[in-house]
Amino acid sequence: MTDNRHCSKNSMLLFKNDPEDCLEVLKNAPIGIFTSSPQGRFLSVNPALSHLLGYDSAEKLIDSITHICSQIYADPEEREALERILNDHGQAANYECRWMRRDGSVVWVSNSIHAVRDENGSITHYQAFVLDITCRKQNERSLYESEKRYRNLVESQNDLIVRVDPEYRFTYVKDDARHKNRHLQVHRAAIILN
Repeated sequence: MTDNRHCSKNSMLLFKNDPEDCLEVLKNAPIGIFTSSPQGRFLSVNPALSHLLGYDSAEKLIDSITHICSQIYADPEEREALERILNDHGQAANYECRWMRRDGSVVWVSNSIHAVRDENGSITHYQAFVLDITCRKQNERSLYESEKRYRNLVESQNDLIVRVDPEYRFTYVKDDARHKNRHLQVHRAAIILN
């Protein structure tokens, strides 16, 4: 079991001259920060999380969401999987999942969550940092689709296609079995340079 008092004490030492600085950092952080109950209620949220989810204020978000699993997670099974990780390991870093904004649109997030336990080992609440990774996920999807189109184009060709690196070493060879003569008597070849 992690000693949360030790972590909190060390964290506060950073702000020993003015504990209000700690609150200001959390409030004005450019990433979402929240605490929630094991039952699925937000206990506290910062303005960045409210904005990410499409709410005008932290109070409106906290009042509107009564069950995080069914109201925030686009796929409630992702929340259940996250809870299993937290129960088993006490924390999860960079857990990627889809959340729903107030308007129903989906946003990809990366959660780093810590389960806070009492002296008996029971989870009392969760502390989390949330990053919006929607743009990254869209870029990954675009890259995947582009690579898929390229692969389909290359695989659909009847010609010999090779890719070589700058030292002219073969990094890819596509020699279709439909070639009539497979003994280097190739009439056409496409060479793609990296």
